[in-house]
Amino acid sequence: MLGQVAADCHAPDQEAILSAALQAADTAMQALAALHTTDRWERLEQLREAVAGARATVLTCTMAIYRGTGHPAADTDDMTDRHRTRAAQEQRPMRKTLPKPQASQCPAAPTQPGPPCDSADTARAIPQTTGRTAPAAPADFTYGQYLRLPALLAQHAPASAAHDEHLFITVHQVHELWFQLLLTELSGARDRMLAGEAQPARIRIERCRAIEHTLLDTLHLLDTMTPHNFLAFRGCLGTASGAQSAQFHEIEILSRRRDSDRIGRMGWLTPTERARLEERMAEPSLWDGFLRLLTGAGHDVSTRQLRRPALAAITRDPDQQPLFGLAQSLLGHDQSWSLWRTHHAQVAERQIGRRPGTGGTPGAAYLQAHLDTRFFPELWETPPHSDPEP
Repeated sequence: MLGQVAADCHAPDQEAILSAALQAADTAMQALAALHTTDRWERLEQLREAVAGARATVLTCTMAIYRGTGHPAADTDDMTDRHRTRAAQEQRPMRKTLPKPQASQCPAAPTQPGPPCDSADTARAIPQTTGRTAPAAPADFTYGQYLRLPALLAQHAPASAAHDEHLFITVHQVHELWFQLLLTELSGARDRMLAGEAQPARIRIERCRAIEHTLLDTLHLLDTMTPHNFLAFRGCLGTASGAQSAQFHEIEILSRRRDSDRIGRMGWLTPTERARLEERMAEPSLWDGFLRLLTGAGHDVSTRQLRRPALAAITRDPDQQPLFGLAQSLLGHDQSWSLWRTHHAQVAERQIGRRPGTGGTPGAAYLQAHLDTRFFPELWETPPHSDPEP
């Protein structure tokens, strides 16, 4: 109906049609909000975007008609203020009215994985997806400009003439790019859980598992490099070590691994990296988000002893299958990360044997000492479809 209304902007009775269409759009938005449950999330988001986009089209037609008739609502700011007031009265989210895109403007990509969650207000609502479109890029905008390829490729700068150093640098730079995306997705999953939304959180965790499988495949590329070829350029690393990846530690802190003195041992951190890790330590973790969902489902999770029957219960109750599915996805994230750590330790041992690692670490022995660490040990201790202990 809304599509037909948008096409009939020049019909004789266009104002009556548009008024009815706007009312129908508002009614549809309210109905969708009432149906908003976790198991319908994806479908509702698609419907919500479609309705919001149609409503924006109708509003555009309305203003065009009003401009032609001298109607006072032709003032865009006035129209926006009136719709904002009505939205507040209806107690529903207000969809932002965006300025007309400028051909020469394009939004810069964020340099950080995303804003940290405010631990003092973890229950705040997550903004809903809208039907907004991004500002248009210039007509001659190229693939290389969009991806900033000159700057990106310039970061590949081997320090020696050794052929395999190209492979070594590429594998580690690609890891950092994927780490950045993991932080974006894990932060989003955590925030969704804190907002009480299990299904969208699970979707993001499953994406993280796919990224972690890609990281594992990327790591396999280092197996094509012989220890002799690695030693040809190893001296160029100096005191640099993979253990100095701030994003790696940030992922572990965000997931749950929070040793009290972890950051204090990292003397190599830059001030920016240290501040970022300290912020992560103060934020809720993925586990905190999951416990928030369990609490919302009526479970007492105040102690580990009480959490065990709660975790067992979600495996049996059909109404709590979204929580059980999310628990399985969290286990998958934990397992995928553990598999990556295991293979990383094996790659290091294959390349350097029992030699000390760079950066002052004990090498492969240091990596192997942390292989048994789990993000969510309580999930591992709760077998599927088990009964709680008496």
